[in-house]
Parts: sequence; structure tokens; C-alpha cells
Amino acid sequence: MDRPSSLAFTGLPMTQLLLAGAALLLLGIILAIAARRRRRTRRRPGAMLSLVIITCAAGALLWADTSAHAAGGDCDTPTPAGETHALELSQTSVLSGLAPGVAPAPITGNVENTGTEPVVVTAVTVSITSVVKAADAVAGTCDDSDYLLVAPRMPVGKTLKAGETAEFSGAALGFTDKSTNQDACKGARVDLRYTAS
Repeated sequence: MDRPSSLAFTGLPMTQLLLAGAALLLLGIILAIAARRRRRTRRRPGAMLSLVIITCAAGALLWADTSAHAAGGDCDTPTPAGETHALELSQTSVLSGLAPGVAPAPITGNVENTGTEPVVVTAVTVSITSVVKAADAVAGTCDDSDYLLVAPRMPVGKTLKAGETAEFSGAALGFTDKSTNQDACKGARVDLRYTAS
């Protein structure tokens, strides 16, 4: 099942915040020491150089690669503790006998809310992910271009409570009749992917 990714990470990781805080604390200590010494002696260029290096290091820590933390998640809003949102999609129809000139086979299935909170299911969309030739298939090409999905978006339009199931249907999988030899597709397996939205 595909679900939208979470919003991009907009904060800073705890490690970067702690390192930046430590760098700023060290900067404050160096400034205090430099101020005391400045009263007793003339300015030292080494103290100013240290101050510039620490300031640059703190800035680098604060703005270091936060894009690496912008990973996708399960939901596009935070889920309160104890609540889960999960859908399980399963195909109930058997798709067999696909061949040139044969009517497309209807696709049916179920979508189940396996989470603990209600989930709105607008539709289920089917797509072809791969085509696997039979072990004893003749030489030649057999891929997703040899197959056709009819009406791949199947409306559901239901709010599923925890543990509730709804059926989906309306799509069909057929065989594309090409002008080239398609014997390599005899006995092939078509892998389908179902996405709830």
C-alpha cells in the first residue's frame, strides 16, 4: 500500500543542537578569558582567530545537512500515541486465460482497515509492477506493454472503522493484441500493485 510521505523535516536534530550549544558555551568562555587578558595585556591575534573559528563551526553545525532528515513516513500528519492508520489491500479475483482476443478479466478485491482509527478510502488504483515470464516460455519479449489495464481507478468512497472491510471492483486486466509474435507471454505472471487514496 502506498501512503503519502510525511512533511519535510523543518527542525534540527538533537545532536546538532547540543553541539551548537557546546560551541556557543565555549565561545562565551573564550570571550570572558579574552576580556580579562585584554585588561592586563594587549590584544592577542590568536584569541580573535579562535573566536572566528568557533563562530564558523557553530554556524556550520546549525546549518549542516538537514535535508538528509526529510524522510517519508506513514501519514502526512502526526499520529497520537496509541493510534494507528493502516490499510491492507487484497485481490479476490483470479486473473487467468489472458490472450489476444479474450475479454479483459475483471479485478476485484478488499480493502481492510487494520489500524485503530477510522480511515477514509476514496478509491483504490491498480497498476502493473512487473511481468514475469514462465520458466518454459519461448524466447522473446514479454513485458507490461503486452497487457492493458481498463479503468484502473476503482471508487470506494467509504470511511472504514477499525477492523472494517470494503470491496473494490471495476478495473480489468486484458491482453494487448500486437502485430508481433507474443508467444513469450504464454503462462506469464503479471504482478499488480494496489494503492489506496
